[in-house]
Amino acid sequence: MDIQGQADVDEAVERVRQGDENAFSTIIQAYHVQIRALIGAQIADKHNADDIAQQTFVFAFQNLQDYQIGTNFLAWLRAIARNKVLTHIRKCSQSNKKLQSFRKQNIYNLSSELFEEGMVEKRLEALGDCIENLPYEKQDFLKKVNSRNSTLAELADALGRSSTAVRKQASRVYAILRECITKKLKLVGN
Repeated sequence: MDIQGQADVDEAVERVRQGDENAFSTIIQAYHVQIRALIGAQIADKHNADDIAQQTFVFAFQNLQDYQIGTNFLAWLRAIARNKVLTHIRKCSQSNKKLQSFRKQNIYNLSSELFEEGMVEKRLEALGDCIENLPYEKQDFLKKVNSRNSTLAELADALGRSSTAVRKQASRVYAILRECITKKLKLVGN
């Protein structure tokens, strides 16, 4: 059955209400593109938009008894979709607020540790000592990475390596320095 007009929609709804669940698939086929477009215009992530479209049709199927025969089925579906989108946006907003709060607390905790009286100077002193204790090749590499006026790709070309290799090596050197600073600060604290 192809849905041509409102009468066909109403007939499909009646068939579903009478137990022919397959009749709802014709409704989905008729309106999926329009509902998906409506949702996609408001939700950028394709997967979330697809999920919301599916939720819209599931909700419509489960609540088909609330649809009034003779009214505009597409308008009813659009209202359901809008509510599903609003619910999704609210949930995302709440998640983002929680994430922002977590980030702010982390920043506060880190900054309070970093800026305890004398800690900045102690950390800088420890960093200098740690850099001096690095092998010459690592010190030279660190100078090139930190004093570069070029892009990472240009530095990689100059070193004859890939950008990924340079990034990994820099990460390893920074990890060595962090560990060294932590050890030195623990010794100073004892």
